Amino acid sequence: MPSITVSCPGKVNLFLDVIGKRDDGYHLIESLFLPIKDIADSLKISEANAPGITISCNHPAVPLDSKNLIHKAAQAFAEKTLITPKWKIDLVKNIPVAGGMGGGSSNAASTFMALNELYDQPLNKTEMQELAIKIGADLPFFFEKSPAIVKGIGEKIASCRVEEKLFMLFVPFQFPVAAFWAYKNRQDGFSHSSITCEEYLSLLNNEKFPQTYNDLAKPLIEKFPLLKQACDKLLKLGAYSSNVSGSGPTCFALFKDQESLKQAHNKLKRQSIMATF
Repeated sequence: MPSITVSCPGKVNLFLDVIGKRDDGYHLIESLFLPIKDIADSLKISEANAPGITISCNHPAVPLDSKNLIHKAAQAFAEKTLITPKWKIDLVKNIPVAGGMGGGSSNAASTFMALNELYDQPLNKTEMQELAIKIGADLPFFFEKSPAIVKGIGEKIASCRVEEKLFMLFVPFQFPVAAFWAYKNRQDGFSHSSITCEEYLSLLNNEKFPQTYNDLAKPLIEKFPLLKQACDKLLKLGAYSSNVSGSGPTCFALFKDQESLKQAHNKLKRQSIMATF
């Protein structure tokens, strides 16, 4: 039976400002998305004997039915291409579940790309992204496989260059946070950042070591004080910036060099994951 296995990278928002809200409830953002290949899930799609979409996963919190974004992506691909779905999908999770690192979105985007390859590219990237945005706002980014400035609700994507090598430490927590909750409880008003996303990127590329920004962090650290404690600890261990990743609860920190990153990883008395870009 034909099969394909792909890697699904996580992501981190080095900058995330909410600048407005549409009438349909979607928030408008300006964000710098960075793919994190060092923290990635593995997705295998195999053709099955009987029609249907079945999903298995090593993580008990991941739904295996039509609520899973993988299932939604596979169904959308089948309907668009008129291919009868006969797929067994095996997912190995390494990205924190509901951790603000885009794991579900990455899985779904990877499902589109994997099925497209398995069936000799019936769809182009734009067609897949148009299907993907109907499933989740973060999905279109994962087709790019490079840093990007993301605007609108997530559909306006401009690939960009990050000139400096980044040394990052991620601290996952076991409790999930729904992105819906984070957006619903964010601070009133819009455009709270003192600089734009483009200005942040310029500072980053000119070795200015700018502070990361996350408009969703305030309600998260108010509800979960241990997130602020984790970020403060990372700063004490030598990070030049620390924040909550996306809608949380994963925290992350940036370090100036590999040695500082390793020292913090070794001294931190809880699970942490090193990554470089």
